[in-house]
Amino acid sequence: MIVVDKNPLANLKVLYGTGTPMLNDDTGTVERVGGISYTIKDGIVYDAKKLLEDVRRMVTDAKARVISEDEGGN
Repeated sequence: MIVVDKNPLANLKVLYGTGTPMLNDDTGTVERVGGISYTIKDGIVYDAKKLLEDVRRMVTDAKARVISEDEGGN
C-alpha cells in the first residue's frame, strides 16, 4: 500500500517516487508536487522520501569508490 498527498486519479504522475512538476495557478511558478509519502508492506511503514535519500547516498558512495579505485590503479 502507498500513501500519497494528491489525487492520483487526477494525475497519475503524483505516483512517481519524486513527484512531478506542476504549475501553481496562484503564484504562476512550477513546483514539484506529489510523490509517494509512505509505503506500507507487511505492516511496516517505510518513509519513501528517506528511502530515496538512502539510495542517493548509496549511489554517491559507490561512485566515489569506483573513482578512487580507478585513481589507485593508474
